[in-house]
Amino acid sequence: MKKIIYIIISFFLAGCSEFLEERSQDKYHPSSLEDLNELLAGSGYWDKSVAFQGIHVMDDDAREKNGQRFSSTIPDGLGFFKWEANPYYEDDDPIWKMMYKHIAVANAILVNADQFKDDELYNKIKGEAYFIRAVNYFELVNLYALPYVKATATTTLGIPLKLTNYVEDRYFSRSPIDSVYHVIVHDLQMAASLLKGVEQPSVFRANATAANALLSRVYLYMGEYEKAVQACDSVLEDSRYVLFNMNGQEPTASFTKLATSEIIFSQGGYTTPQQSAYFLKTYFFGCSSVLRDLYIDKDLRKKIFFKESSSGRAITYSNKIGVNDVKPVSDWGMIRLAEVFLNKAEAQALLGNESDAINTLQDLQKMRYSEIPEFAGSGLELIEFIRTERRLELCFEGHRWFDLRRYSVCPKYPSTQEIIHVVHEYTTREVPTEIYKLAAYNVDNRGWVLPIPGYTITFNGVIMIQNEREESKKYEYIASEHEKYD
Repeated sequence: MKKIIYIIISFFLAGCSEFLEERSQDKYHPSSLEDLNELLAGSGYWDKSVAFQGIHVMDDDAREKNGQRFSSTIPDGLGFFKWEANPYYEDDDPIWKMMYKHIAVANAILVNADQFKDDELYNKIKGEAYFIRAVNYFELVNLYALPYVKATATTTLGIPLKLTNYVEDRYFSRSPIDSVYHVIVHDLQMAASLLKGVEQPSVFRANATAANALLSRVYLYMGEYEKAVQACDSVLEDSRYVLFNMNGQEPTASFTKLATSEIIFSQGGYTTPQQSAYFLKTYFFGCSSVLRDLYIDKDLRKKIFFKESSSGRAITYSNKIGVNDVKPVSDWGMIRLAEVFLNKAEAQALLGNESDAINTLQDLQKMRYSEIPEFAGSGLELIEFIRTERRLELCFEGHRWFDLRRYSVCPKYPSTQEIIHVVHEYTTREVPTEIYKLAAYNVDNRGWVLPIPGYTITFNGVIMIQNEREESKKYEYIASEHEKYD
């Protein structure tokens, strides 16, 4: 099996630099579904080395930890924190490479599984492969393309689609966003159907509930609110997953260790725990003051989700993922039950079912507050209330950046928010030196999407159109205006 895995990975990596340039992926010949099962575990899912700090520092939840950057090297994440035109600077973009490699594995499995249709593992293997392909395309299209807008989805550029495992003698271009989302929805529907009744050994292998949970998110992004509610209900019918009740709990461990009953699926690594910031090139960031101040006294999440700096400074770190847990989950590849309640509440509110939305939200809130806050608003006020609750619940889990993007194009209640990040001197911890601004999406959307990697543009030529990016602009730090962001 090790030889088989080595051969197929060699094909993936040797055929030029990228998946879109591969040459030999149709030469893999498994002898059984057990071979494909091992390939899924070893090369299909993201391993713990797959972590992306950029997803956590582009939004408004992150702040720089004063004076904790390294003068000898540019730390990972800094280019994203400043919304640089090329946030990787001189380095290659590893996320694009990694995700297309996993898509290649999924494509190979989907084709080769069909020769074993009578095997009892067939539905399991094929369902997981569909799920893997959907996850990677979902992340790619939300990182490297503008957010989904139904009115323009057939013409707005998405990302390249590759759905076969054989060589295609052509250059690749970017498919429309609508086409990419069509594949994602199809794959998740297939995964949910094929994995129905399949019992997985752990949360690190996808089941039907994980597929439906992600499908509810995808439908929410697409504005398909009735379908989002239906997908959420499919998840909530699974009694294996229950919300963690924070009432009476003390923060004796990481949140995800305490709330294992909420975790539906996870893959990949993490960058947010406080301890992980001591690795040489990791950008050192914490929770923004604006986010921290949103938690009211009756909100139990503040003491369980976060911890203060041991130095006594007002720097708050995420305590959601525990580096000392036996097998930590991911801070951007995790699917958790609480999100499903929030997806459903938002979809219900946007459908005009406001009382149902409040009831759904309160099912979550009663597990998070010592006393549920009163709310009697409607319309935009209700949507903003749900969005804030989503921010408080899902911070530093890879949601906020994508949420801000889709709020900006919401047809009914569009957001017009800009983001401000404060940057400090390298060695003087107390001195903010400058700020960087990301203009509101409706003013300038160029900073709200990542650039297509240069190596992909070079190989595919003029048919691979680049995202336009503006050079990052810095402004003077003015305490009276910017102190609240520090």
